[in-house]
Amino acid sequence: MVGEHLQRIEEQGEALRPVLESALKKAASTAFG
Repeated sequence: MVGEHLQRIEEQGEALRPVLESALKKAASTAFG
């Protein structure tokens, strides 16, 4: 049961990673630009 839960979190993380990366890049370009 715990394994399934962790796997589900990993899948959500994979889905969110590109969104987070683009947000970080925008924030970085705003801060340093």
